Amino acid sequence: MKTMYHKVYLLLVLCTLVSCDKFLDKVPDKRTEIDSNQKVSELLVSAYPNVDPMMIYEHRTDNVMDNGRRFGEPARMITENYNWEDISETDWDAPEALWNSCYRAIAAANQALQAIETLGEGPENAPQKGEALLCRAYAHFLLSNTFCQPYNQATASSDLGIPYVEEPETTIGKRYDRGNVRTVYEKIARDIEEGYPLINDNAYTVPIYHFNKRAAAAFACRFYLFYNNYSRSLTYANEAIGENPSASLRNLKSYTSFTQASEWRDRFISKDEPANLLLVALRSLWGRHYITQRLGNSNGMVNLLLYRSAGPWGKNLADFDLLFYHSGYPVSWQPKYNEIFEITNETAQTGQPHVVQMAFTTDETLLCRAEANVMLKKYDDAARDLSYWYIKKGGKGASADQIVNYYTEREAADKQALAEGELSPWLLLVKPLNAGFPIEEGTQEKMLQGVLHARRIETIFSGLRWLDIRRFGIEVIHNVEDKDDIRLPAGDLRRVIQLPQAVTAAGLPANPR
Repeated sequence: MKTMYHKVYLLLVLCTLVSCDKFLDKVPDKRTEIDSNQKVSELLVSAYPNVDPMMIYEHRTDNVMDNGRRFGEPARMITENYNWEDISETDWDAPEALWNSCYRAIAAANQALQAIETLGEGPENAPQKGEALLCRAYAHFLLSNTFCQPYNQATASSDLGIPYVEEPETTIGKRYDRGNVRTVYEKIARDIEEGYPLINDNAYTVPIYHFNKRAAAAFACRFYLFYNNYSRSLTYANEAIGENPSASLRNLKSYTSFTQASEWRDRFISKDEPANLLLVALRSLWGRHYITQRLGNSNGMVNLLLYRSAGPWGKNLADFDLLFYHSGYPVSWQPKYNEIFEITNETAQTGQPHVVQMAFTTDETLLCRAEANVMLKKYDDAARDLSYWYIKKGGKGASADQIVNYYTEREAADKQALAEGELSPWLLLVKPLNAGFPIEEGTQEKMLQGVLHARRIETIFSGLRWLDIRRFGIEVIHNVEDKDDIRLPAGDLRRVIQLPQAVTAAGLPANPR
């Protein structure tokens, strides 16, 4: 199939999406003022998107079900996500807000890179250049994984990409093409490889709010995993977490002394939490919606699939046993995304809602490494990585054979329970994988089931399960009260989020439906 290049005036698109007098008209003027390395560092604070796709992703996954209208009606965007519909919202956590935020971050990174070039590159601003390149790569990575197909070696050259913006915009009318996923991933890889060696933690006052060395390596690990370059992913994982990261995994036992949800949240997002590698503050309503009761998890999901589920680790993971819930309601959770409200008007008591995203953690990077090891058929190494996580969460370690046997037996038992009407289809744990890359039946497939199960528990409410569903072609079934179940099969075009309407109206081709 021929590669299709779609051109658009991206600056005009962004001008449609954000007020020109508040952003684009000011950028060229401010750019002339960036005349010192200190100002470059200050500019890079804006190179991190303040919108994350969590709220777009999570309710599209199999982590949620319809608990019934007696639990109230969720926000419209939550319902649209649950039904895999195109999102009509344009503000806050919607696709349009994500698009705006990412391209604003990219613009800041590009302005920083231009300023460094003007000032003259040298050891004194190398860390800022490294950070700018990592930020640019990260924002494009978020956009690609939201608005494009997952990377597939066979189709990447024809799958629609997103504009990869590499220089500051100074005039209206510059033409961009949407390109393809292959080009986007090649450019992300280039920015990572150029930027990572330049990162220096000594350049930051508080490294955890920036792409410090370990966070940059964790990002590279996840990116190369999604890029199907498992050896490179493994290399960066080792850079990020070392051989045995047990001491830096999240110790949930230490949280049990807290009695208030706010204390748990503050510990989850603390700069002093060893598990956290990169924290990003977001302007978001996710803290108000992530534990929506009607469309949320349930006791069945929690006990069979999520926090309290059995696994190769034993009956359950003891450290996930203490959960928050409202009496008489079905949803259980850890309050890691509870809202932080910033009061901006003391008299009126009005302000801005925020959450903090733990963008990269030791735990999630460890599970990325486990997946890379499975794909490289290093099954004992993968079992070792999974066992680090099992043990840290209060379970027991397991060998590769034990992991394979568990998911083999669980699959057979669940299928029988489903056939006998004792298990709902949305409560199946082991599901067929229909990935765009080869997976061998038997050991490799069952080891991947083990990785996906652990990742599902570790990353709940962060939206990352949606990316795993996309990458592995996992079918999702949602129940709907008083109606037939709805399904999202592998290959369904709704697995790619539609571009914002303002963007397509300005000329950028929409994703096919």
